Amino acid sequence: MHLTILVMGFWLAFLFYFTGSLLAPVIAHALYNTILGWHLRKTSANRHVQSE
Repeated sequence: MHLTILVMGFWLAFLFYFTGSLLAPVIAHALYNTILGWHLRKTSANRHVQSE
């Protein structure tokens, strides 16, 4: 998990440096949070079904 956060930080820094704007990193961060949240909800729902 820590490596994922580190890599995401480098990716956001690269996007900021490359584009010179905060728009690209903000969009990437929002997309990352959306995908991660969806995955965690899906995983949590699967664990709940398996435990019953």
